Amino acid sequence: MYSKMNGYPSSSFRSSSGRLWGMSHSLPSGMDADFSSYSRPRLYGDMPSSSTFGGGNPSTPHHHHHHHHNHLSQPASHHHTSSSSTSSLTGMNFGPGSSGTAGTNLIVNYLPQDMTEREMYSMFSAMGPIESCRLMRDLKQTGYSYGFGFVNYLNEEAAQRAIKCLNGYPLRNKRLKVSYARPQSDDIKETNLYITNLPRTITEEQLDIIFGKYGTIVQKNILRDKLTGQPRGVAFVRFNKREEAQEAISALNNVIPQGGNQPLIVRVAEDHGRAKAALYVPSYNSIVHNNRGRVRMRNTPY
Repeated sequence: MYSKMNGYPSSSFRSSSGRLWGMSHSLPSGMDADFSSYSRPRLYGDMPSSSTFGGGNPSTPHHHHHHHHNHLSQPASHHHTSSSSTSSLTGMNFGPGSSGTAGTNLIVNYLPQDMTEREMYSMFSAMGPIESCRLMRDLKQTGYSYGFGFVNYLNEEAAQRAIKCLNGYPLRNKRLKVSYARPQSDDIKETNLYITNLPRTITEEQLDIIFGKYGTIVQKNILRDKLTGQPRGVAFVRFNKREEAQEAISALNNVIPQGGNQPLIVRVAEDHGRAKAALYVPSYNSIVHNNRGRVRMRNTPY
């Protein structure tokens, strides 16, 4: 189902026919990854019911209120990039009890850039038997990791355990977000925003403050100069819902952010254009706007 997700190719690890890769199983033959650099996630049996990871409470839903401001000088007291919960998803028809494999397929956000698919498999197979594991990356050009992936378990209990144990889990300089993956549908179209004229010193945390008050951010990417590694003042922010993305556009487009000297340009990004621009390859750095308010890459076929 997720062999390609919004244009991203992926490779995947899949268990051998008839064999379950559970908590007591090693990686499949040839997958002798060294996972020692990552602290071991606590298993389901290690955790009392009230225990949480990382000192936080990733299993508890946060209640947020949207605030509209005509300037960005005040940081948001709450933003939606905090970990989501199982209970907050029960009305969305892809959590436990739903038909098909929706209750077993998870999306994992905020993976470290240097994490491999083998390491991802090792971490999540500790929660239960895995049917497949996919780390989304650019396979055609650089192998660059997009920082998210999918894990499909063989039963709903293992998926629930993974959310409880690994959602909000600190890993290197990241904190994992583990939640149920939604089936592709119209409600996730036009959720990805392309933002220009950001301050050249912008950080992911500042993006969270600026955009997080308008909805749940599921993915963000600050484009950097290939030679210097410095931010280019351009970023992509993907929201959970189209309505959240539209609210961010209405509130932030043509607004000068704190630390900036130009008004932001905030628009819906074409998926194909975003996939090309996310890597910042010089041959693809000519971005044009079409008359529908989307952005695309010049000379990119559609």
